[in-house]
Amino acid sequence: MRNSCSAAPAPPAGRRPWQISRLGAAAAAAIGAGILTLGTVPGNLSILAAPVALWVGVRLWPQHSETPTLRGKRGAIMRWAAVAIAWCLAAGVIVPKMMSASPTERTIARQMEQVEQMARSGRWLDALRALDAIDVAPEYPLRRAQREHNRGVLLLRLGRRAEAAAALQQAVSFDSGDADACAILGRLFLESGQTNEALPWLERAHAIEPERQDVAQLLTLARAQGTSNPATSSAPSP
Repeated sequence: MRNSCSAAPAPPAGRRPWQISRLGAAAAAAIGAGILTLGTVPGNLSILAAPVALWVGVRLWPQHSETPTLRGKRGAIMRWAAVAIAWCLAAGVIVPKMMSASPTERTIARQMEQVEQMARSGRWLDALRALDAIDVAPEYPLRRAQREHNRGVLLLRLGRRAEAAAALQQAVSFDSGDADACAILGRLFLESGQTNEALPWLERAHAIEPERQDVAQLLTLARAQGTSNPATSSAPSP
């Protein structure tokens, strides 16, 4: 009587199944390591992506391996241990990077709004301290310009004119189209009797926003004074 159970088909010639799956495990482990070390997946996804990649690798590791320690319960324990280690690595490497990352633009905008609320209520010194505490990454040049512009205005209200001029010039370096900062700088230099310093800033503000009457009046006044009061320093007197 013939046996109803047929023999298992022989594996195709070439690489054995355990060799192929071992290659897959190595490739997935390499991907996981790359995600951990290079941070190729941004944000919270990286915490899941790294262990998932390693999990795929250990799942591809053959249960029918010729190595006895990789079969059965012992093999399952080894696979889940690898996944646990991967999650620990993800938490230890990626989470600190995320915690030390610069604030997002939305966070910066919210902080700027809080500073403006303090300034509107007359708490200029508190607003200045809160503004100085805002960390703006280099990839947000307009936000950096806004921070320096607001800082210059607050310093001006506190009577620190030289510091205000320096902050406003920094704002213009981040945003060349900041006509208001140019106008304030022109007025500061003009009030300090530094007409030659005031003219370029007022002309620049007028070129950006020619419809502003206040800038036009200051520019006319500066041109009328001419060079009778030459600039003696690069910043207004305190």
